[in-house]
Amino acid sequence: MKVWVFGGDTLTTTDIAVANGSCEVGDKDRISRLDSDEVETATQTIHNIIDDAIDKMRPSKKPVPVILVGGGAILISRQLETALQLIQPEYAEVANAIGAAIAQVGGEVEYIVSYSEIERETALKKITEEAELKAISAGADESTLRVLDVEETTMSYMDDDAARLRIKVVGVLKS
Repeated sequence: MKVWVFGGDTLTTTDIAVANGSCEVGDKDRISRLDSDEVETATQTIHNIIDDAIDKMRPSKKPVPVILVGGGAILISRQLETALQLIQPEYAEVANAIGAAIAQVGGEVEYIVSYSEIERETALKKITEEAELKAISAGADESTLRVLDVEETTMSYMDDDAARLRIKVVGVLKS
């Protein structure tokens, strides 16, 4: 039974990161018996997998800035082919996801309305106000609210000049 840096019997990417020197966690003595060629192969495989994932998300073949956050950030120990630069913000280890760290608070409302019963502009205004109230009740600062998305779909299969309206409002979380 092999025991790795945190005492488990399954070799993990964290064990490889400790073995290649990119981080210091757990008990390093437990991975001292790992073969350096195996560590290099695993390290290169990790970087190749991350490069492939970035390649699928970037808008062109040009390298892009890559922000390293969360527990997986310790796995990157060298430059990536797809990265213009590697950025690791202060306290990156607790961010878990950059989106969670910078996300805005939102409110979304959706209705089917009849323009023969309510004017379009009035309907848009009322639904926007309701979405704003939802965003505020979720913790958004009222002074930062903005309409993120308005979706209006005519419903030709219904009478009364009907449409589906969906409005999303977002704002910065109150501090």
